[in-house]
Amino acid sequence: METDMEGSHQFLLVRIERRESEIFINDDDDGVLAGCVQLYPIFSSTRMRRFWLLNDFVCGSQFSRQGYFQTVD
Repeated sequence: METDMEGSHQFLLVRIERRESEIFINDDDDGVLAGCVQLYPIFSSTRMRRFWLLNDFVCGSQFSRQGYFQTVD
């Protein structure tokens, strides 16, 4: 897929303005962006609750498998 920086910027801007997703950003000790995740709320009628869909996960190659992104219970 070809990169569309302007389209990506506009898409994220609308999600943020409408509060339609949650975005988490992580950096290293020097403030260098390590990566980010974007979560979208989804709802289950059978479970009667909200869940979060992890749709976007971006990690710089130098940070891959370095422990910057870990699951938490």
